[in-house]
Formats: sequence, C-alpha cells, structure tokens
Amino acid sequence: MADGFQQKRLAVDSNILFDLAEGRRFAEDFRKTFIEKGYSLETPPTVVLELTNFFKKGDARERELARIALSSMLTKWKISPISLSSVQRAYTQNFVKFVQGDKILPPRENNDAEILAETSLAGIPVLVTSDRALLDADPVGLALAFEKAGLAPVAPAHPARLTRAVRK
Repeated sequence: MADGFQQKRLAVDSNILFDLAEGRRFAEDFRKTFIEKGYSLETPPTVVLELTNFFKKGDARERELARIALSSMLTKWKISPISLSSVQRAYTQNFVKFVQGDKILPPRENNDAEILAETSLAGIPVLVTSDRALLDADPVGLALAFEKAGLAPVAPAHPARLTRAVRK
C-alpha cells in the first residue's frame, strides 16, 4: 500500500545547464519554481561528461559556459549529479541500441539516448531539456524503446512548459 509520499525529482540535461549559464530567464524561472516547490533537480552522468568535454575541447564560448555550469551546478543552482552502477550502465547501452536501430533520434544524438536511459535508471520520469532533437522525438517510438530495454519511460519536457503547468 502506498504511503502517500512521492519523491519529487526532475532530471536536467546539458542544454538546461548551458541555458542557466547564459542567464536565460526561462531556465532560471524553471529552476527557482521547482526548487521552491520541493523538487530535487538532478543531472545524469553523461551530462557531466558532456560538460567536461566542452570545458576541455569546446570553442571559447562553450568552454566558458561549461566552466560556469560545472562550478555552479551543486552550490549555486542546487543541481546534483546522479550516480549509476556498472550494471545500470549496461542497461543504458541496450537502450541506446534500440533508439539507434529504430532511428528515434538523429544518429549524432547518442548522448541524448544515454541521458534518457540514465534518467530512467535513476527513477526520474521527466528529463527537462531545451534540445529540439529530444523534444521532437516520437513519443510512441521512445516509449517502445524504453519497453524493449526493460526501462521505465522518461518524458522529455521543455522547462518553460513545465513552469507554466505548475503555475496554473
């Protein structure tokens, strides 16, 4: 029997962290609104790797945004990294194969598939993103890929849309 307690968690991707680093209002409104409502904001391991790669190998703008995001994530923005086991990482790769095989995301978006799988494995039902590839992905195709991989589905959602939904 359920005890009525539901943990309120959302995952955020690299795009949201870059939006926050750029000072985009919609991203900051989202962050403040959901933290005030008691949500935990978390980021999958692949997001941290992406930011690290941008910091090391990006152009000057990407390096600076990645630096801001990496240094602000925990302390200023209250966004925690998700930790996964090696067994969970194997499930991630299975999901990526299904997404690639079914061509649900563009071929260059392998990290996006990993991020979705990591979010699912963390038990988080929504990935907050401003990435068009994720937002435009076929929801039925994604649901089937999650089903094939034995993972709970994750819905990509734009932060402005989520913010509007909770303010109604």
